[in-house]
Amino acid sequence: MAASTNIFSEAIEPVAFTGIATGACTDYDTPTNMVDVVAIADNVNGMELDKVYAMTRGTITTAVVQLYKRVGSTYTLINTADYAAVTPSATVKPTLVDFLYSEF
Repeated sequence: MAASTNIFSEAIEPVAFTGIATGACTDYDTPTNMVDVVAIADNVNGMELDKVYAMTRGTITTAVVQLYKRVGSTYTLINTADYAAVTPSATVKPTLVDFLYSEF
């Protein structure tokens, strides 16, 4: 088997992107209140996502967090994660959910 060659001219380094969602989305087919975590300009050549996390920033009731991929103006649901109700404080840490590995 031939060795795999890195097609990028630069070394690949891990990067982290963040986004803040402030509204709920209750429809999986026509999502609303999405936040682009990776801007199109930052993803010209595509990228591999190794880890995706979501974390509460305030009080949340039990919910499902949705992860979509975007191609043009079309969003496609690719994963979900469950959130338990929590009110973060100095003594209660925010909920962190892991979308776990999936074939995005």
